[in-house]
Amino acid sequence: MPLPDVIQTPAYRKAFELYLRKGVPIELSLKAAVAQEHSTTHYVWRTRGDNKVRATHAVNNGRIFSWDNPPPTGHPGENYGCRCTAEPYVHGESEFAYQVLISVVNDSSPEWEWMDFVWHAIKGGGDVTLSQIGHLRGIINHYAYHLAENWKFEDVNRQVIDKARGVGNGYFTYRFSRSYNFRPISFPYGDSTVSGMFTGHVTEKNGVMKIDGSIDYFFDDDYTDPVDIRQLFLGESDPAAVAEFVEFVLEAIRYNLIGSVDTEEAAKILLHTNTTIRKDPADASLPMSVSQILGRIKQSILKALPDNARVDAIAELFRYITDGGGGVYAITDQWQTDFHAQARLNESDSLYQWPKK
Repeated sequence: MPLPDVIQTPAYRKAFELYLRKGVPIELSLKAAVAQEHSTTHYVWRTRGDNKVRATHAVNNGRIFSWDNPPPTGHPGENYGCRCTAEPYVHGESEFAYQVLISVVNDSSPEWEWMDFVWHAIKGGGDVTLSQIGHLRGIINHYAYHLAENWKFEDVNRQVIDKARGVGNGYFTYRFSRSYNFRPISFPYGDSTVSGMFTGHVTEKNGVMKIDGSIDYFFDDDYTDPVDIRQLFLGESDPAAVAEFVEFVLEAIRYNLIGSVDTEEAAKILLHTNTTIRKDPADASLPMSVSQILGRIKQSILKALPDNARVDAIAELFRYITDGGGGVYAITDQWQTDFHAQARLNESDSLYQWPKK
């Protein structure tokens, strides 16, 4: 709590009076007042767990603090509009779970904007890391505390605790992976994948587990389809989907133009009409029917598309066109957190539960 706010509290005024009358140091009087006001010397910080929680308070969630040594944010509820609460902490009984970022984040400046992603693809600049483009800290914070579905750090905490319940005592690992939308950080991020691995140990005593370890996180995305051409045609920008699309097109072309169906029938099947739609450029007086147009298209396609046309070669050409002449490049990075938790072995009695599939 800022000093101007502290000196306005009743506890401070009482401590100041004791200092004037008896010479008791103000700091000692305040600590004694805190001890009288609260049932425990420490507390577990609890937030509301929604997107209204300020970032500095979200980091405190699930952590243990002392009443006589507040964190830089002050105690829960002290800042204007703060909805956080302080849950009394009892050693060996209270539940808590939190992660602390231990990786050094050195983001380059300035951070990339949308067009920087496009130009890098067109120039064929190669793979990049989140740190190199200035987005690592933003990605970590968004993943941990601001994804719409839930706070991911909180979800991971629950998953690790759930895994520990099946171990009881000893060393264990836990892997996880899922795709998320990071477009609030920058539009080019679509379904990026965050995977991770917990490594640590659990000890259980009197129905309470104590879990300590670390979690390695890995971010992975591919930048491709800069103006969403494949997204519009195929419903997804994944380069692997192109081959399936091309195979479908080739089969349709061969069936309708190369197979047993003649051009007149093909016209009826594809266009359901034999209406004259243009003049023959070789003779403006002669109308050209749909079947004739389709016949010319057939000949043009056959010249460029032999029966043994390679799907992968055509798919690669389509990818090249839809990538604006550039190339796909990977966006990756990683970070690490320390993990600490204490939770009840019996899940039904615990704050930390994870739904079973």
